[in-house]
Amino acid sequence: MAAKYRKIDPRLWNDEKFQQLPPLDKLLTVYCLTGQSNRIGLFRFSIGLASEDIGLEPDTLREILARVC
Repeated sequence: MAAKYRKIDPRLWNDEKFQQLPPLDKLLTVYCLTGQSNRIGLFRFSIGLASEDIGLEPDTLREILARVC
């Protein structure tokens, strides 16, 4: 059974690097931290699914992902 909840340390918001990110970069970071994983904890990231979930164009999402990584 997959976990329904993901814990994110609230101190993330106080992290110096995280605070310097633009708002959409922060959104993608939180999306990646809370994204879907399978039973053994592997996270499958799909540009198409992420762009639908977040509401951004795939090319824009790729640019943001490159900055966040």
